[in-house]
Amino acid sequence: MNMRPGMFLLSGFVSALVFLGASTTMAQEQTPYPPAPEAQPAPPPSAPGYAYPPPPPGYGPPPSAPGYGPPPGYGPPPSAPGYGYPPPGYVPVAAYVPPGYHQHDGFYLNLRMGGGYLTTTESYHGQSATASGGGFAFTAAFGGVITPNLILYGEMLGIVVENPTVSQGGSSQTRDGVSMTMVGFGPGLAYYVEPVNAYFSATFTLSQLSASSTNTDTRIAESEMGVGFSMSAGKEWWISTDWGLGAAFQFQFASMKDKGIDARITGLGFVALFSATYN
Repeated sequence: MNMRPGMFLLSGFVSALVFLGASTTMAQEQTPYPPAPEAQPAPPPSAPGYAYPPPPPGYGPPPSAPGYGPPPGYGPPPSAPGYGYPPPGYVPVAAYVPPGYHQHDGFYLNLRMGGGYLTTTESYHGQSATASGGGFAFTAAFGGVITPNLILYGEMLGIVVENPTVSQGGSSQTRDGVSMTMVGFGPGLAYYVEPVNAYFSATFTLSQLSASSTNTDTRIAESEMGVGFSMSAGKEWWISTDWGLGAAFQFQFASMKDKGIDARITGLGFVALFSATYN
């Protein structure tokens, strides 16, 4: 049997397989073709030849730009280092002020005490007797404000003189163991001048004069109720929202009828007082 044709076919088939295998290996080892390049971004602002469009009219540089200065009237905040005087036009925020702070409004209470001089004169059948001396003085007033700084009140006042000097017929004698008192009470008005917190007041009074023995605690002499008035001027300083302390001078006048004889008594008082006012 002739085997040449078969061998020839087998040899050709093997050669074809070898060629295909070699072609596949070469195809795998070959570098792939690079992808098509993508579109490149625009060059950055720093690229040569690149520039922003011109700014519109009136446009200014941002605050962080070199050479930028603060606008007129601008000042650093109070906590900034080196802070000094506020810039022109700066208006500080006002501190909170409670209602009625350092104002004369509402209820009024005035208490005063100090010292003074009291002199009384009584005329009877062409003769005059005078009793005088220095002593303790006091006043107390209660009321309320009727308009700003104008106060309507009721006041009680008095001067007490221990051991007064009695002068009559050209002779004088100290009456030891005798206490002479002139008191009065009535309505009045006070007006405060602001912002100095000074005041003026005037009181219409019903007044009485009496003399007592300090040894026996008995009444020696007494007048009927008479009429009078007092005038004061003072200055106070605020020590809290409503309280003020100060000093005042007061003049007192009273005209009264003696209960024992048909004679009139005139009393004059000159007083310096320390004052405390709530209002």
